[in-house]
Parts: sequence; C-alpha cells; structure tokens
Amino acid sequence: MAVETIETGISGFDSVVGGVPKGHTLLLAGPVGSYTELFGLEFLYRGALNNEKAIYVTFERKEEDLIAMASVFDWGLKAAIDGGALVVMSIELFNYDKFLSSFEDTIFSQKATRIVIDSISYLGGFFDASFKYRAALGELRRMLNRHDCTAMLISESRGEELSPYGVEEFLADGIIHLHAIKKGGQVVHAISVPEMAGMKVKPQLYPLELTKKGIKVRKLPLVL
Repeated sequence: MAVETIETGISGFDSVVGGVPKGHTLLLAGPVGSYTELFGLEFLYRGALNNEKAIYVTFERKEEDLIAMASVFDWGLKAAIDGGALVVMSIELFNYDKFLSSFEDTIFSQKATRIVIDSISYLGGFFDASFKYRAALGELRRMLNRHDCTAMLISESRGEELSPYGVEEFLADGIIHLHAIKKGGQVVHAISVPEMAGMKVKPQLYPLELTKKGIKVRKLPLVL
C-alpha cells in the first residue's frame, strides 16, 4: 500500500524527493550553518499559506529571532504568526511531562498538522540517561501520531553522525540531511534523503541554495 504524501512547498524538493509522508515524524539533521532552521520554517510557512495550521517549538530562540532569520526571504512570516496560522512556542524547559501536555493542548486547540521542534538535540540534554531520552522521544512521537501531524525534529549533526545521542534516527520515520560542505575555500550547501517511510528515495546529494523566495533544491545531483 502506497504511503500518502504531502508537498513541503520547498522549491525543487518535492519534485526531487516526492514530498514527505503525511502524518509521520522525520529527522531534519544538519550541522551549524546548513539551514536546518530555515528549512523547518519554510516547511511550516508553506503549509500556513495553504491553510494548514503550523507550530514551531523552540527551546533557545524567541519569536522575533525567527522573524529576523526569515527576513532574508520575501515572506510574510510575521503576518502568518500574527494571524495565528503559524504558532511559535518558545519554551523554557523545566518539566518534560508538563511541556508535552501543554504542547499537545496547543496542537489540539490549533488543529495543527505541521510541526517543527528545534531542537531535539537540546531536548536530549534535559535527560540524565539515554534510555530516559529514548523513552521521551517515543512518547513524543506517539503523541504526534495521535494527532496525525507531519513533524520535523531538528538534530544538530556532527561529521557522519546524524544526531549527538545516536538514538533519534532510529525513532524517526525518515531522514532529511542538510550538508554544509567545505570546498575550495567555500561552503557548498546540499541536501540528501537517506531514507523515507514508504517511499523510494535516492541517497544522492542535491545542491541547495537560498533565493529571495526561499530555499531552492536543484534537480541535478551534486558533483564534488
């Protein structure tokens, strides 16, 4: 049975990859400077323009930080936030259970279908044992599944490691990997999709660039 997919709305990505599986939880991994936050924001913003409700959960940034970050694009991000189509939850994490309950209440009240969490790498530092963190991620994933949310969990990758704790990728239904490759004194940005639930994907690198309209993924594979 073919998996139901949705378009991210990110230029080039959907034609290259075929969208993302609806109602699944994905790992959005990348090192510093690879545009993971912008990719997540655009995924939400494009959904909001299509009358989908979206939530951006951040543990380290404020709403105004995200608006400033997106100012490189000709978007109406502030209007989408002010109009309630995109909700920013800026969280000071003291109690995980209370956070999860509040988060689920917001998803329910907003009828949100697109979610980004920035970042689960930060979330991992809240727990004193890896098994507790893994259990918390499993609980988070089950909650997102209950509400049929399509979610991207941002992970700060290092080198060949997709996540700092080594458990996140095993609980995700798919992986989107953003790259910032140093080449000839410059940084080349690219994207790959190693796996995606129910979809046939090619684990190739595709060039990625920023335009005034947003992120653009080139259709021809990157040659290094």
